[in-house]
Amino acid sequence: MNDKLLSLLADSYHRFIDFTEMIADTVAIHVNDLDSLKTMISNSSLNTHASGCPHSVTSSLLRFILPGLKDLSISLRIALRSYKALENDFDDMAFTSTWTELPIAVRNMSKLRRLRIWLDHSGHSTWTMVNERAVLSPLGSLGRNLLNVSINLPKLHPKWETPERHFTEDSAPLGVPIHRRYRQRYHAIEASNGGFEVKYESDFPILHIFTELWDMTMEAVEEMERDEWKWGNPPEVVRSFEPSNGNRSI
Repeated sequence: MNDKLLSLLADSYHRFIDFTEMIADTVAIHVNDLDSLKTMISNSSLNTHASGCPHSVTSSLLRFILPGLKDLSISLRIALRSYKALENDFDDMAFTSTWTELPIAVRNMSKLRRLRIWLDHSGHSTWTMVNERAVLSPLGSLGRNLLNVSINLPKLHPKWETPERHFTEDSAPLGVPIHRRYRQRYHAIEASNGGFEVKYESDFPILHIFTELWDMTMEAVEEMERDEWKWGNPPEVVRSFEPSNGNRSI
């Protein structure tokens, strides 16, 4: 191999390194499904200069980008049974093994400064059916001085929340901030004719309609409804205000 070709290859390699370092330093990587998360984790644990079997272009780029990555966002909406696999002997090793390896992958990203995790399940039932403590326990050790971690979860339903399974206001904290959001109430359901229908599924706060009827803030509605559940008085009156649970075609 002549000197000109060696010089060209060296120059190309250095340009490639400069490119991957720029990506790692300026771009946030968003992971939106389990396969992508698995790919990211598998490449974060490899030596960037290791040789062996051929890799895809994406994998090759990740092996150079991840060690210097500054900003990572993970958003997962997966089946409820996958979350339950973390607390039971359920046959869903794809999620269990990937999820439990995430903390190791994050620690390998020594330059990571911001980590955002958004979770939900793909069913229509309340998020409270998920054992948050089983799901998030592997992540409690991620907080470190230079890493800003936050987790975004749907709000808990007072009827089913327990301090043994969930991170409630009066229970032991996780160690990293948890932010709560309202879960969607309208869902697209594929019909037998190939079209889609809209199905309404109520979730806390069920009395959200009162923000318009009584000019109340959402915080006041939440407090009122939570007190009703606490006193053993489910807000049955809401049934007359809820949208119809029947499906509507679109």
